[in-house]
Amino acid sequence: MSLEPPPETISFFVQGEPVAQPRGRAFNVKGLGIRVASAPTKHPIHLWKQALMGSCEQVMTGFRLYDDPIDVTLVFLMARPKSMPKRTANERVPHTKKPDIDNVAKGVLDAFNARLWVDDSQIYSLKISKRYVMGDEKPGVFVRVSVVVPDLPF
Repeated sequence: MSLEPPPETISFFVQGEPVAQPRGRAFNVKGLGIRVASAPTKHPIHLWKQALMGSCEQVMTGFRLYDDPIDVTLVFLMARPKSMPKRTANERVPHTKKPDIDNVAKGVLDAFNARLWVDDSQIYSLKISKRYVMGDEKPGVFVRVSVVVPDLPF
């Protein structure tokens, strides 16, 4: 079965509470003189990445992976705390608390390697934003990937 080239632009939403990519922990193994790096096995990032990978595989069914330079936009929708004023429920309020935006994006980019694009090193430009959900929106991430148009003046 021959796969089609990927669309010039693809957009989709992955529902779920965005989770920051944890830092790996390194430790020395006594007596062996080696240093071992490990990631937490029971961290919620694993469930979040499963949701990301599943959505990605559905969207990319029948298409080859992106293998050219790409522009990526990620808009994270974070759950509203109960303490947030109700008068702002239908406003786009920036999310400026933990988790850090770069750590949340890292988990998404890693999850899409070999599922949406060949490798995240292909990303030519990356726009990331984080805001609280509005109205009936659910937490998650909007993803938009576009093939880079050559010879941009900027």
